Amino acid sequence: MAIGVDIFDDQGNKLKLISGNGWNDPNGSDQIMDYRFHPFESIPKTITLKPYVQLYEDYQMGVHQLDENGESKIQYIPELEVTLPINSQNN
Repeated sequence: MAIGVDIFDDQGNKLKLISGNGWNDPNGSDQIMDYRFHPFESIPKTITLKPYVQLYEDYQMGVHQLDENGESKIQYIPELEVTLPINSQNN
């Protein structure tokens, strides 16, 4: 199962992903992810992290389900969603 995260500002704008890498630690029990995102245009009051799983075809192992635009389908995990305040001198 592939897990990812989308990041939103307080206005609902989603950060664009630049790149991401993932690997398992040597004991195989933890997955480590490293994501790079474009910055927000201005400093938001809060950010919301929305973890998701990528959806796969039932009949073909490892093949992503695609939406009408050819993008991989995802399903957010609401129980893991977190909103964090941003403390800034500019707010």
